[in-house]
Amino acid sequence: METTLAQRSLIALRRLGTDARTRKSKRWRQLYCEYMQRTEGRYEELVQALCSLIVQRETLQNEQLRGIADHAYLIHKTSQQISYTMTQLGLIKIEKERRRPLRESLMEGHRD
Repeated sequence: METTLAQRSLIALRRLGTDARTRKSKRWRQLYCEYMQRTEGRYEELVQALCSLIVQRETLQNEQLRGIADHAYLIHKTSQQISYTMTQLGLIKIEKERRRPLRESLMEGHRD
């Protein structure tokens, strides 16, 4: 008998040693199912890491909004890690700006 994504998310949470009844766990399971569908069931460990990072960032943002603590640096670093993980999964593609040759950029002011 084949397991569904919802069942697989519960199994993954149990393996991580987390109580599956909390609000964060339910959010993690929702994200897990969504990203497992988007990656067609591949890269399960990366998807688990991504879900954990997203829940962590949401928790930090919530605490920051409530004024409990200033987590700006941690939110920034967590967001960077999320972008990197999503790139590894093939969910997003980060394109870097192509730099112009130095000669072109130096000559721009002298074309008048």
